[in-house]
Amino acid sequence: MNIENVVDVQISVSQVVASATRFGHMLIVCPYPKTPGSATVPAVTAYSVASITEEIKTAGFGESDPVYNAVQMLLKAKRLSDIVYIAVRQNTADSVEDIALTMQRAFDYTSDFWAICPVGLTAPDVQKISEIVETQKTNGSGFALIAGTTSVSDLPITGQPTRSHAMHQTQESDCANIGLAAACLPYAPGEETWQFKSIPGLAEQRLTSSEISAMEENNTGYYAALFGNECSMGGRMCDGEYIDTVRFKDWLVENIARKIVALFVANAKVPYTDDGIAQVQAQIIKALEEGREAGGIADDEIQSDGSTLRGYTVTVPKATDLTSEQRQKRVLEGITFTARLSGAIHKTVIRGSLTA
Repeated sequence: MNIENVVDVQISVSQVVASATRFGHMLIVCPYPKTPGSATVPAVTAYSVASITEEIKTAGFGESDPVYNAVQMLLKAKRLSDIVYIAVRQNTADSVEDIALTMQRAFDYTSDFWAICPVGLTAPDVQKISEIVETQKTNGSGFALIAGTTSVSDLPITGQPTRSHAMHQTQESDCANIGLAAACLPYAPGEETWQFKSIPGLAEQRLTSSEISAMEENNTGYYAALFGNECSMGGRMCDGEYIDTVRFKDWLVENIARKIVALFVANAKVPYTDDGIAQVQAQIIKALEEGREAGGIADDEIQSDGSTLRGYTVTVPKATDLTSEQRQKRVLEGITFTARLSGAIHKTVIRGSLTA
């Protein structure tokens, strides 16, 4: 069922200001095994991280397959998720199937993931996945493509997509996109930034200043050393928005929808009165409070003039202000909220002076 038939939550991010665990899961998209032998190769399935190396070997994958390197990179992460989904592009009699079919099969199987990480696929395939991800929805929110690229000056993904990130890697076997996703997904949405993350197993990318400038111009991520600390840099979608902002927004949309659906299901009815509207408002406030606790929404702050700048506000209509037509349709409209993102500090500008 389309959740938007019951709860339509839309959030815009202002430049001025799955289960719930799906935001910690990734989907790896890979080619068919090179030498599967007699193994039965699942088209798409969930693998337990605790035994994933042996499981993919049983599924026909070997050390020469891109997904094998991806799994080894994944397992080097400091914190691990419980499961990883793998979708396998199927071979056909003449060639390989359209990658769109692979992706549709994955979405039909589950929506219990947020990051989609391709390995061993061509640039046109990655571009097509990016275009699919732009419009794919679940429970009112979306997904994100985290792709690896060896490109430096060229745009790795065209069209400035809002849900795609390209992570530079020296060679395809580095699986830098897997390492980045594995480093960030264990954090709760709103708790993290995708910059300054250590990626165990990924070597520092020795880039020139002109190469770094080109990648920053294209919003391509890279892995560099700062005072001996190797870490990810960039952390933006191709359109310039921060990955953590997109992830938090998706989580918040889903969290609000889940709470309101739970309200509808738990009660004989929610009346179309001020009391019923207040019940809906309370669920939105709960979701926003959880977002604040996770670190995605700013706390109330005292401004220089002494006034309080709220982290969020929720506005609801009075029941008497709604039309009879709205009542007959049983659709509650006119609810709005504003919330200030807590953001993250990525750069500081410091000026000082020394006196004798």
